[in-house]
Amino acid sequence: MSAAPQVPVAPRVAGIVLAGGRSRRFGSDKLAAPYTGGSVLDAAVQAVAEVVDEVLVAIGPSAAPPPLPAGLRVPVRFVRDTVEAGGPLAALPGALESTAAPVVIVSAGDAPHLPRGVAYALLDALAGPGPARPGLTVGGDRGRATAAALLLGGSFQQLPFALRREPALRVVIRLLAEGERRLLPLFVSLGATAVPEETWRREDPDGLVLRDVDIPADLADLP
Repeated sequence: MSAAPQVPVAPRVAGIVLAGGRSRRFGSDKLAAPYTGGSVLDAAVQAVAEVVDEVLVAIGPSAAPPPLPAGLRVPVRFVRDTVEAGGPLAALPGALESTAAPVVIVSAGDAPHLPRGVAYALLDALAGPGPARPGLTVGGDRGRATAAALLLGGSFQQLPFALRREPALRVVIRLLAEGERRLLPLFVSLGATAVPEETWRREDPDGLVLRDVDIPADLADLP
């Protein structure tokens, strides 16, 4: 008797890694800079792959796809920004349209640390009561929040953050049509839930999740 064909399992949580910047201040491609046995981008992709069902790496419209780390536990594919160096908001439509996952977590390709506990705190804040872990149902009845972001000193931090895909995509398209390029109006429009600093600091006391690489000295300061 032949085995029954396997039915693909739809992803419930996707990761979007923003990798379409130009590295102006670094002097070369900062995402390709060596870090912990691979590259900065390798580390960023590996970190988000630990907490999602698939990873989408958003690159520039004309950029050559960079090499990716081997042996990741989830599928990884590239999507292209619709605007060259248009910023993180402009990178979102193509990525959000390229996944069927109802929930996404968005991180920066130049931020190599995404502690698992911090990612889970974002997903938990987004989903409402009960844990939102990859592989569990995340539906509209599990909380009303459509976005969640980290709070530091009373202000939302741009990255990483979590979104409910469908409502977020509608708002992103509207904001871009209005000429917006910043992420904060997206958080405001979606009524983002804040993950308090004391909550995410329990998982990341040194605040590594917020440390990105803009200049070579930033890379030298990372553990």
